[in-house]
Amino acid sequence: MDPTKSAPWTAARRPAISIASPDNYSGAESLTAGRALADALGRFGSHGVRLATHWGSLTGFLSEAYRLYREPDEANERFGDFSLSVEHPIPGLAVYAARARQGDRLQIVVINKTADTIDTELSFRSARKFRLADLLGFDAEHRHTMSLDIRLSDGDDALVVNLPPWSARRYAFAGL
Repeated sequence: MDPTKSAPWTAARRPAISIASPDNYSGAESLTAGRALADALGRFGSHGVRLATHWGSLTGFLSEAYRLYREPDEANERFGDFSLSVEHPIPGLAVYAARARQGDRLQIVVINKTADTIDTELSFRSARKFRLADLLGFDAEHRHTMSLDIRLSDGDDALVVNLPPWSARRYAFAGL
């Protein structure tokens, strides 16, 4: 059963029940497996899946996929628990957004699933203004989820981000 398809059904018919998804991604040292798991975790969260478990070793890039969402940023916050809708028309990208139930920080995970560097704009449909506060991620060059140098340029009412090939990034924004 695909948990992203069953979560709305469960919420409508059994609101007290949450969906969980156990899985086994092999190839802990594979960047591809780490990105796939990070994408699955984002997809699960955006569809109301409350718990994801893993059977087997959580080393290498598999560990980094979980860490991408769970590692505290500079303000000691993790990826939020309140999913936000996202629009992204670029093929090869997966984008997930969330915020904490309390507080004003916005977290966006962007996964580049291609062999190409992608430059894209992040913009917000909100009257609130945000500033980029922290950037975490992993890729072939950075084998562990870590704070990365922020390299952004301003576009027209947007931030232009540079995503290396096969990378996973979490952008933390603070409200102004």
